[in-house]
Amino acid sequence: MTKARASTLKFNWLLWIVATVLLVLYGEAARLESTPTALRLQLTPGTEAELDTFRLFENPLRMVLTFRADGCDQRPELGSWQGAKEQDGVLRLKPGATVRIEARQDEDKPVVFEAMPMSGYCNGNSRGMTANLAQSPGVYRWPPPPETPTLWLHTGMNRVRLKVTEVEPPIAGEAVTLTAPGALGIKIAADNVAWLVFGLFLKPVFLFTQGGWLLGLLVISWIFWRRPAEEEDEPDAELPP
Repeated sequence: MTKARASTLKFNWLLWIVATVLLVLYGEAARLESTPTALRLQLTPGTEAELDTFRLFENPLRMVLTFRADGCDQRPELGSWQGAKEQDGVLRLKPGATVRIEARQDEDKPVVFEAMPMSGYCNGNSRGMTANLAQSPGVYRWPPPPETPTLWLHTGMNRVRLKVTEVEPPIAGEAVTLTAPGALGIKIAADNVAWLVFGLFLKPVFLFTQGGWLLGLLVISWIFWRRPAEEEDEPDAELPP
């Protein structure tokens, strides 16, 4: 009986170790895929910068520009989604000053991104970048057509070269924060990393479940090894003939 208990205890320890390693790897994968990369960029035509970002899985590059603003003020020169109208495959927004940035990686064909009107405010005014260039100020094909260019981030470390190609006044020369969000988020997640979303909430669950499990194993192991030595030699019950 004692040998059977020892085997069961060893199995449970092994199971705890395997489960812990898998949960740690799962949580780390979620952290990597959700971590944004940011840099400061001067909005002056000809300005160049390099953006280094890591990916576990191949996904398209997304970028957001954040402009300075006091409190929750909304700068009118950045445009707005308020009053957006979508009809017959066309989205009409209040246009903002034009910002275009060329992005390329290694020998891939460069892709031109354009800042859409402001979509977020408070803690700065943010404008998402899109390769679905406006047909006219504030007018976009919507949803973006399949032929919209894409710059893919590959598995591993990616170095994206950026070049500001066009900026309209009054924001020309302004310094902004350019952020490349991770492929995984609570609200938005790429299809091939959506299965990692639970990893964003894993830490408190991990501490509770694995910590409780570990405590239970330690208590059981202590009780087992405290048993009198003679129990180890106790013969197993024999079955009747």
